Order: sequence, then C-alpha cells, then structure tokens
Amino acid sequence: MEFPVIIPDCNSDGVNEMAFVHHENNMPTLDILSGKSGNKLMSSISNDNCTKMTDLILKYDMSLVYFCRKNTIVDSLESIPIKTMLNCSGDWIPDSVHQTKREHDQIEENQYLLTLGPYYLKINNSNYNCPTDCMAIVYVTNSSKETVWSKKIDRSYVMKPVTFELRNNISGFVIKIWSWDNETIENNIKFTNIEKVDYIQEQIIVITYNSSRPEDFYIKNISSNRILQVCENVSNCQPKLEYQRYSLNVMDIDNDGYRELVSVSVTYQFINGLGQFYMNDKHSLQLISKVNVYQLESQLIGHFENQMYV
Repeated sequence: MEFPVIIPDCNSDGVNEMAFVHHENNMPTLDILSGKSGNKLMSSISNDNCTKMTDLILKYDMSLVYFCRKNTIVDSLESIPIKTMLNCSGDWIPDSVHQTKREHDQIEENQYLLTLGPYYLKINNSNYNCPTDCMAIVYVTNSSKETVWSKKIDRSYVMKPVTFELRNNISGFVIKIWSWDNETIENNIKFTNIEKVDYIQEQIIVITYNSSRPEDFYIKNISSNRILQVCENVSNCQPKLEYQRYSLNVMDIDNDGYRELVSVSVTYQFINGLGQFYMNDKHSLQLISKVNVYQLESQLIGHFENQMYV
C-alpha cells in the first residue's frame, strides 16, 4: 500500500479524508476513506491496464493523478475526477489545496540524502536483496562534517525518510527500518504454495534537535512492531518492501495546528492455530493494513527537555 494522499474534508465532520492505492488479488486498486470513520466514500477504482498505480497526487482541480505502470509499454499518466464522483456536502472545494509533494532527494536507487538546518542525514541501502544479502547504513553529520550518530544494520532496509520543522524550534528526521529476524517459522507450519514465512522488526526512529540550540540532539525509537511476511517464492512476498518505501509522512490530519506522524504498516496475521496452516485456507491468514498516527508535535513539545534515550 502506498502512502495515503490527504483529501479535503468531504462530509463536514471536521476531519480530512484519505485516498490510497493498494493491491487486491494483484490488482492495483484506489480507495477513498473517511478520515474519521474509516468507511469508504465511494466504490473502489481498479485499472486492469496497470501492473501498479504509483505517485498518487491531488491536483488543484480536485482530481487524483497517478502513473499507470506497465510491463511492456511506456507508463501513462492517468486522472480520476473525484470532484464529480464524490457526494460531498455543501461547497466542498476549498480555497486552497495542498498538493502531495514528493521530494526528489534520492541520490540513486536505495540511497537518500536530506539536509535540515545544520544536520545532514544519509542513508545507504546496499546489496539490495533482502533478507539474504542486504545491509543498511544510516549516519547524521553536522555542518562541521562530524558524525553525530550512525547505525549499521545487517539484513535490513531503511525506507524513504521524512523531515519535520515544528513550533518551539523543534526540527528533525523520521526513519523507518525493516530488519529481518534470523528466525523463520517454515519448519513449524505445513505450507501450501508458500516457500517461507519471515519475521520482520519494524522500527520508527525520530532524530530531533532544537534549532535554537543545535547541540540539543536526540534519537528516540517511538515504535517497534513485528511484521509477518509470507513469500510464495523469492520474488513474491507480502507485505512487499517496495510498497513500503513511501510509508511515512508528517502532516496536520485533524486541523488542530499540531502535526502528526503518520505511518502505514502492513502485516499478515494468523487467525487459526499454527498446527495445520494452508495458504488456500483464507480463514487461516489475513493481510492487514494499518494507518498509525503518532502525536509527534505535541509529544516533542511536552517532552523535549526531558531525557530521551539514544
């Protein structure tokens, strides 16, 4: 699932809506959900001409635009006129629409370099063949080119990071790390059409500092979850790494003036016991997508002066 795009409040409940692309039965599908209730605001939209629907943005004319990725021909730019498709209340069109911005800060495939104030964040994902042969290196340097924090992680991949600049001079970066455990459960379960099942540790780390006192530099792990990844073969795993690269953002969801950290997380979960598990038993396995919201700005303002662990 790609990161959701914010849609202006359609049903006058005071909360913006969300549009996102996900895959159902290997078919790219677009849904628009109520930001408050999570209910669908319109029927799902699929495009069987695309292998992927990527880079979704909201344009000023209130249409959603995306790239239709195809295997054999040139990718096309497609548009969905949601203004005429959504049944919104009153005068829905706002005075201004914030288009989704994707920063072109990628050095090359699987590498990122971001600059914020006196700090530089560089991420190098090497040997891109997770989990058997991959490694992630993250380091932060200051304006004097001194390394103030670094992390080297085997069997890991770091997603595209995001930056934030909040009130009270609080700024920083957010990174999400996938680390594959050495433990698998392939020997404990009877599989049908499954090559392996892996455990992945998903961490979200906030790198933050006070721009009025740049020496006040902190690293905080704000989330750690275990993900279950199922692979029918080496090239077909869910949740898929490439769908998680753009799964972080910082935004003001509820229009209260404070910005939240939003993270999309996908995992399989077992419903039945592990003794007799079959892939074609849909009651035994379920792919779950979650949109997790962290009160980033209010928490950092309240606790910035307290000790944070590194």
